[in-house]
Parts: sequence; structure tokens; C-alpha cells
Amino acid sequence: MSDSDKRSNQRKLQTRIESIVRFYDDLAERTRYGPVQPYCHIPDLFEIDPEAERPLTVPGTFISEQVGGNIPVTSNGGGLLDSEPLDLMLSYYLPGGYKRRWDFEMWTGDFDASQRDGYVDITPGFEFRDDYPLEDIIGSMDSEGYTPFGYTPDEVGLYIPEEIFVKEPESPRYFFDTVNNHVLNYKPDDALDEDVIDLGMSDPTSNFLWFKHLHRLGGDIEGFDTEVGDDLFSRIVFSDESVFLKCYYATVLTLYRQDQRTFSEVVRYFNDKDNRVGFVTSEEKSQVLLFDTPRDWVEDSVRTVLESNESLQRDLGFAQLYRELWDDLFFKDRAIQNVYSVGPVFKALQAVDYWLRTVDDGSATVFKSSVKEICGVLDKVIPDSGPSRLRLLGYDTEEREDLKTLFREHTEELREILEHCVALTTQQEFAEQVLVHSLQNAVAGWAVKAGLGGSDFETWYDANYQSKDVEAVQIALYDSIQGGAGTSKEVFKRLKDGELDIHHPLSRQCSCHISLAEDLVLSLLAERDASVLYDIYTGGDGDDDAIRRDLFDLAVDTATGICRSDLADEEETLSIFNRRIASLYETKELARFYGAVAQAYQRIADDLTRTPTAMDVVLGLEEETFVDSRVRNTYERFANRGSQRRDLSELADRVEEITKQCIRACPDCLERQDSMYAYRYQTQMLDKRLLQTALPEVTNT
Repeated sequence: MSDSDKRSNQRKLQTRIESIVRFYDDLAERTRYGPVQPYCHIPDLFEIDPEAERPLTVPGTFISEQVGGNIPVTSNGGGLLDSEPLDLMLSYYLPGGYKRRWDFEMWTGDFDASQRDGYVDITPGFEFRDDYPLEDIIGSMDSEGYTPFGYTPDEVGLYIPEEIFVKEPESPRYFFDTVNNHVLNYKPDDALDEDVIDLGMSDPTSNFLWFKHLHRLGGDIEGFDTEVGDDLFSRIVFSDESVFLKCYYATVLTLYRQDQRTFSEVVRYFNDKDNRVGFVTSEEKSQVLLFDTPRDWVEDSVRTVLESNESLQRDLGFAQLYRELWDDLFFKDRAIQNVYSVGPVFKALQAVDYWLRTVDDGSATVFKSSVKEICGVLDKVIPDSGPSRLRLLGYDTEEREDLKTLFREHTEELREILEHCVALTTQQEFAEQVLVHSLQNAVAGWAVKAGLGGSDFETWYDANYQSKDVEAVQIALYDSIQGGAGTSKEVFKRLKDGELDIHHPLSRQCSCHISLAEDLVLSLLAERDASVLYDIYTGGDGDDDAIRRDLFDLAVDTATGICRSDLADEEETLSIFNRRIASLYETKELARFYGAVAQAYQRIADDLTRTPTAMDVVLGLEEETFVDSRVRNTYERFANRGSQRRDLSELADRVEEITKQCIRACPDCLERQDSMYAYRYQTQMLDKRLLQTALPEVTNT
């Protein structure tokens, strides 16, 4: 046995003894004067002693564990701090993570710089009980599709902790070691001044990136084939002993310099002992419901949409652009240095597309433009002086020049990204991922709304299916309680017995109340005279509910492409509609202004052949000739051109009140808190219209 193994065993034995003594002393104190005494053996003894075998035990609590289970947390100074949910600890104390916890003191993981540049060594911070090569889990392929880094599976190991080590920072001051990509609480003695950034006492903001993968099915496995003609699901399977692996692969840090400037860094993990990339992994053991979706249906549905719906195709192209800016220019090339800069870069490219489609010849797009042409248009949408165009949204000449420098220095990368977004093969692949991800979230939303357990489900789909020779894409729902709570089994039973209908409700899941209310408001204000509508809204004999219902009915009759059968919950849509109208019709002046904005919105949507954003509408209003001088005066007042302070313009806020907020998805329809795309581009990886367009042939059979 090596010296390191001996020290590890001694430390483990010491922790066992200390934990058992502390636990028993506490138990004795609690039962000394009470009528209840422990029996069989100490409650939860086998939970705190990782070396013990588990016979029948007497639990100390009936509170269920979340999936992933619990893990002992030990201070690097010695002694067990607590037994905590593993996923919670990983979301706090992976490299770069700082959190106040025990005794409300600040704690962080005990990690070191790695031998591999740009990585942090995870071995000092954990005792691992198991590990797997990633290739054994997801199979052999050129690159995995779960992370933006596209690792070759054979270069990655998955490491499951049995103990985590944390420490209290040496000081409340933070330093960032740019050579080793590591946050420290002291300045290294051997580091050059230019290699270390003093962050002062501002805590880093950390976001931990992860994905899940189905490891194995076990126990009782039961399945059934769906009816002939069901193109959406070919087979549904239940397993009462499934294991999912939740793999954490990087930390995105937002760091705050003492000069108030912020920057971002990506910290990846490495196991120096094994000399391979390390994903810190938890085992989520639960009961699972698996849906097999035919791959042919996914491919054919996307192909049909891309060929027949130009507006949706262009919206998907911009969603793909947003994702590739993150993946290629932020994560891989680090050309974009700040997480808060991705959005402005994307919006600038959208503005260029607006200009090319509406002001120039009308047939060009940003995707087919050269970098020189893009930079030329930026000079037009962000002029040198005066509060106009994008300057109304906070862009200035300095930011314009930074954008041009970024595009020129990374011409090849940007050109490749733009070409990807219109290439048929890559757009098809991206849209398929969006469709499957949207279907996964719709199925999860259906299960929750059906009242099948009263709580949310964990979800998964195989994002690597396009690299495999498979006939079906797997989507999974599983209980959020470690070991399962019986909910998935009940859902499976009711589906098998025909007591539950999943097909028709899925289409309803795409009928977003917020999106429908936004469409109705825009249509009503664009098609009807604003002054007349305002007089109707403020008139009446005190029966406001009847007036609002009449306006809602008028909006439904006016809207193109919306009928009452589309309203999954008419009363909820009416409620949101009324709130929107109330905020827009505070005065007749505002009513006239928003009526003009709604008309401009509809015109811009036709010109762009995509869903306009607030930025598009602001650019459109700048080119608008207002016939009504009252509307023009209101517009100029909101543009606030007389002020020297560019942050005082109300125009963007006013326009955002009426433009669509739920373009692809929102928490009311498909967005979920627990998503492997969260923090970066979950919304861009969802599209309710794509799913709804693909579903009718199934749901109406």
C-alpha cells in the first residue's frame, strides 16, 4: 500500500470515529430525558459511516433525499461538518465556488491549479468512490454533444465523489491567477504582478455547467408499443431502478475588478492523477419513464418546417447564431471575454440584418454578408453622434469600434458561424435538437399539469443521438426523489391502461397564455383605430368587466391565425390581455402611440420575415414618417433627444411593453429551471411554434 493510500485510509478511519462519537453523543443528549430510546441500532448510523454495510435500518427522518443522495462534507482542518445533498454541494463548491454555509462562514472547495493549462485539479477536493470513462457511458464518437467543447469521449473520465473537502478562505480578499485559471484568496509568491488580478473583496459569481445521461436501467423493466399510426411515440418503457449520471464539467466565473470592470473566465476540471479531463458526477437513482420518439418523425417534421415556413426558419437561424456565438466565440476561442457581451454582439448582428432587409435592397441577410459589409452597416446603425438608432439603446461609438475590431480579428470564425446558420445540414441538425428538447419539456409540463404526483420531474434526452445509428430518440421523465417516489410508475400504469391522453395535451402545452395575449394585443392595436379603442376602454357605465370582455372578443375576431379553439385557457389569456391593455392605455396619448408602434411592428415583421424584437422596432420607428403629429411628439419625447445623457431614453422600455416577449418559449409554456442549457441559451434551444407545427398530424389522428 502506498503512503498516499495509507494517509487516505487513516483520514477515513478518523472521520468515521469522530462522526460516530459525535452522532452518538448528540443522540444520547436528545433521548436522555425522553420516553423514546433508540432500538435495533443507532438511527442513520449507516448513513454517516460510509464503510458500513446496510442491513435493515431505522431512519432518523422520513424526509426524502433528492436525487443524487447525500455526501459527508469535511473541513480540510479536520472533522465532519455535515452530511449534505451531493448535488447541492457540487452547485456550491466546485472550483471557483464560494458560499456561506456552516456557522454562516464563507467556504470554498479545496482545489489546486492543474498541470494542464487552463484547468483546475479536482483531486484534492474529493475522495472518489467510483469512476467511468465517458466513452463507456455515451459510446464511441468523434466528439460528444453535451458540452460546447466537443471532447473526444476517450479523453474524459467521470468521477463520483464519496466525500468532499472544503476550507475557509485565508482572507476575504480574492485574486485571479490568469496563468492557472484559478481563483485564490492570496497572491502567490512566485507569480508575476501582471499574471495576477486583484479582485478586492467582491465575491466571484459562479455558474456550474452540467449535463445528464442515462447510465443503466435495472429492476423491473416493463414496456409497451403504442398504437399503429402513432408517429410521436413508438414505445414507452418503465424501469424502477434506473441510474442517471449528472456530470459537472465547467465553471463560468464572473469576476469583478477593483476598477469596477467585469470579466468572465471558464474553469474546466482535470484529474492530475489520471491525466485526463474530469467531470465530477453524481448518481441519480430513481424510477424512470422512457419515451421512444421515432427519429424519422423528428427529421421529417423539421425538414417540412424549414421548407415551408420562412419566418420560422429565419427565427431558428438566429437562435442557432446565438448558440454558436456562445459556443465558439465565448467558450472555445474566448474572443468574447464577458458573459454580458454575448447579448450585445448578437443584437448588433440582428441590427445589421434589419438594415440589410429593410433599408438596403431587401434581399440580403447578415448570414450572407462579408465582415466588411457588416462593419459598414454598423457605422449606419450606430452613428457617430446624436441620440438616434441604436444609440437610443445604449450603444455608442466606442462599443461600435469594439464590435468591428472583434469581427475583423475573428473574421474566419464569424464567417464560419454565419455560414453554419444557413447551411441546410447544420440548420437541420440544430432544429432537430430544438424540436426534441421542446418535446421533452412539453412532456414534463404535461405530467405536472395532469396532477401526477404534485411535483416536478427530472428530465433527459439523448443529445448525442445524431452521432449514433439509432431509430428512436429517447426522452425520459424520472422522479426527483432518490430511489423514486412511485410517481413515474403510476404515470406508466395509467398510460398503459389508456386512462391518460398525452397527445392532445401536448399541443395545448404549446399554447402559451402570454404569447397568445401578446398576439391579440398587437393585432387589435394595429388593426383598429387607437382613439376609438381608448374611448371604448374608458367609457361604459361602470361595467368594466363587460367592456374588457368585449375588447377581448374583438381582438380574437380581429387576429389572423388565432381562433378560440387555440386558447387552452381562455380566462387566463383574458386576464393577461386585460393587464397588458391596462398598462398601454393609461392615457389617450399613450394609446395613440402604442397603436402606431403596433402598426410598425406588423410592417417590420413582413419586411424581415422573422419575429421582430424591440431593437428592430426602435430602428423601424427611426425611419417612420408619422402622419399624426401627436404621435410624433410623443415619440420624440420618449426618444429624449434633448438630453445629453444617453441612459435617459424611454423609447426602448416603451417599445418593449408592446413587442413580443415570448417568441420561442417562456416559463409559462416550455422553459424549465432545471435545464442543461440554462444560464446560456435555454430559450434558444426551445421553440413552441416548431413543436406545435410538428404535432398536429399526430394529435388530430
